[in-house]
Amino acid sequence: MIDESPLPSYEGDNLVNLVAELEIRLTGRSPTRGLRPDLADLIPHGRNYLLVVIDGLGDYQLAPLSARRLRQSHRAVLKAPFPTTTAVGMSSIATALAPLQHGVIGYTQWMPSEGRVVNMMQWAHTSGWGRTDTDPTGFLPSPNLWERLNAARVRAIVFHPRIFDKSPFSNMLYRGAELYGYTSPFEIRPSAYSDTRGATLMVLYVSSVDTNAHMSGQQSWGYSKALEDTGLLWERLAARLPSDTVMVGTADHGHCDIPPDGK
Repeated sequence: MIDESPLPSYEGDNLVNLVAELEIRLTGRSPTRGLRPDLADLIPHGRNYLLVVIDGLGDYQLAPLSARRLRQSHRAVLKAPFPTTTAVGMSSIATALAPLQHGVIGYTQWMPSEGRVVNMMQWAHTSGWGRTDTDPTGFLPSPNLWERLNAARVRAIVFHPRIFDKSPFSNMLYRGAELYGYTSPFEIRPSAYSDTRGATLMVLYVSSVDTNAHMSGQQSWGYSKALEDTGLLWERLAARLPSDTVMVGTADHGHCDIPPDGK
């Protein structure tokens, strides 16, 4: 059942709580509480964790036939951090903090140091004045998730599309993480990054579902193929998973098509 409440909550059933739950299991602590016991019990304990973040794949997006592989692995519904955008959701993952704590509160937001509204993914002025003078690398609070994991001697690894390497948004999100760019997510073999000397958190960011939703809409062939491919990716990752590694899948937010006259 989907909770229709518009009020954000971080009391144990939010994406922020999921990230905190993994951090607590790996290090013993987190600045945010973990999942509610009934949700935490759905995730087996392991020495290593692989968190697969499928951008834009909300609970409603599991209905199409092309999402059947993903739907078979569905276990529960979480709330997204508010507002429900990639900039906010990924910043919450990178910090295990709610938006008002980490400071990214929208896709665009007023930046007092710039005196302008800034696109938080491009780190550019929305007025067309080009890139900001602010360094995105230091924007999120310190220590972030990756830095806290490093301090606890837990390896922090992020896989993302190679086209995002050294982008301002990636520089903001992944300070302190081992960052690996991929051409195709099917290249990723979790066993190659498992460290027998300690624990590891791997995060795999998959963008194709969200990209096709924005470009073509949820009724398009491209969107259906992105769902199919992501389901196949999930199955292949599961087949390659080392015995000491637990894989958890989530979205950063959901998606709804906006008709042209609503834009």
